[in-house]
Amino acid sequence: MLGACGADSYRVPWEVSSSRPVRHMGPPPHSVVVERGDTVYGISRRYGVPMKDIIQANRLAPPYDLHVGQTLVMPRPRAHVVRRGDTLYAIARAYQVDMNAMARVNQLSSPYLIQVGQHLLVPDQQQAPVAETPPMPTSHPRVIAVTTPLPGAKPALPVARSGPVTKPVVTASRPSPLVARPPAAKRSVASRPVAPPRPPPPPSRTTSTFAWPVSGKVVSRYGGKADGSRNDGINIAAPRGALVKAAENGVVVYSGNELKGFGNLLLVKHADGWMTAYAHNELLIVKKGETVKRGQTIGRVGSSGNVTAPQVHFEIRRGSKAVDPLKHLGRQMASAE
Repeated sequence: MLGACGADSYRVPWEVSSSRPVRHMGPPPHSVVVERGDTVYGISRRYGVPMKDIIQANRLAPPYDLHVGQTLVMPRPRAHVVRRGDTLYAIARAYQVDMNAMARVNQLSSPYLIQVGQHLLVPDQQQAPVAETPPMPTSHPRVIAVTTPLPGAKPALPVARSGPVTKPVVTASRPSPLVARPPAAKRSVASRPVAPPRPPPPPSRTTSTFAWPVSGKVVSRYGGKADGSRNDGINIAAPRGALVKAAENGVVVYSGNELKGFGNLLLVKHADGWMTAYAHNELLIVKKGETVKRGQTIGRVGSSGNVTAPQVHFEIRRGSKAVDPLKHLGRQMASAE
């Protein structure tokens, strides 16, 4: 007997395409007034605050619907004010978090340029675990903070007051001996952060219907349930490790596991405003920004998230509105429960 699928209780509260700016410089405000088109995901991206923190602070319940004019309390995450000589690597080590996670939450892309006085959000250690004894690198990307401070900037770097003292690996006026400095001619200095690259537009669709992501028995249908919960897609039982395939040509706009209940989740954007979601994967094979073709392997079936048996939670959306996948899929040899 399959366990209850987390997707029956949690709907993907994400609108990944938006014309509104997704980056807010500096710390987030204490509150935000919801405007037309806002979603929990969009607000989380815009201000760099984890979705789960926004949901918990405002006691939002599935499906996390927002209303125009609604005021949301914005939790105040940890932040670091960049000072002269700081590098992203050194800051991440000082706070004992993963550098890639810190770059991701601040929407920084290579070469990870930062600016004196810039506020960098520090992710939770639980969200970005660091190895207990990480190997000491012989070299790493050195990101130099430029020396023109922002108005009102105050340097701040926490230091432990009890127990063994861990010295932050940051530089003030001279480089750390552990840092391999590149030639001076190749050092990059910028006055403002580099904007993250935009994903490419999705390619044209091959047909008007979508292909099944996996072959198997439909164990949960689209729509409301007797207990008052709702499934915005269908759940297809399949052997663990079976190949999960793209339902149509598209571009991967999300690949991760930050959303509670869905486990390892993929979102693929298609032409004409369509979107498909693939949850509970054991393995994600493609990354954000990759272009995929209809029938291409994008993951493997698993039971991550709020399920106890291997299956795929599959959604089809037109814009932000979920539709019944069974009305848009071609034929496959599977029976519905």
